[in-house]
Amino acid sequence: MTKEKRDSATPMRRTKEEGQALVEHWRQSGLSARAYGRIHGVPPHVVHYWAGKIAKKKNQEDFFVVPLEPESKPQTEDVLEFELDRKFIRVPASMSREVLAQVLRAMGGGQP
Repeated sequence: MTKEKRDSATPMRRTKEEGQALVEHWRQSGLSARAYGRIHGVPPHVVHYWAGKIAKKKNQEDFFVVPLEPESKPQTEDVLEFELDRKFIRVPASMSREVLAQVLRAMGGGQP
């Protein structure tokens, strides 16, 4: 890429392809935007503008929505509800008697 000639009163307009080429060339150079701009007559903000525009476009292209639906509807499980001294507890009906006894003792409602 050579130094760009332009009238200082009229900013140079680039096509998307020219902007992409500018960014690719800048990245391949390994230079900072400022150093690249000095060599090629491109203001650093122009390099950053096109780099940001290309990155934003790439992110938009990489983004897509995947609707997620459960494989099956959750089944409602039977529950047991207990109230003991104004304490409430709901446990699955499938809970073993031993575990249920431990829970009730912990709540203060049963003797060991």
